[in-house]
Amino acid sequence: MSKKTITAGTIVILLLFGASVYLLRQLKENEMPKTVAVVVLMNDEGFSPSEFSIKVGERVDFVNTSTVTEYWPASDLHPTHDLYTQFDPREPILPGSTWSFVFVKKGQWRMHDHLHPDKRGKIIVN
Repeated sequence: MSKKTITAGTIVILLLFGASVYLLRQLKENEMPKTVAVVVLMNDEGFSPSEFSIKVGERVDFVNTSTVTEYWPASDLHPTHDLYTQFDPREPILPGSTWSFVFVKKGQWRMHDHLHPDKRGKIIVN
């Protein structure tokens, strides 16, 4: 095989890979519901509301209303988040920022703030 053939094949593979990644990102963004079922405020008082019910596939926005403190909503158990591993932003939510999550698993999901584990709540997904 010539070097030109190998180079051309490599370029085609990279282009196809890039296009696939782009399309998967677009699909994932399009799956995010545009309407929010519940807005959860995070502050020194904890989660508000701290317990609520939603339907499978509904979106919940977690809003950090603090001006100085970071929060990190995640499923129990602290610190591993093993009960619903996808329900974890994997980083703190900065003051004034929002993190959105779509619940696709039925159940009663206990949550906590990873940085302030005394802040707790429960989400019931029907």
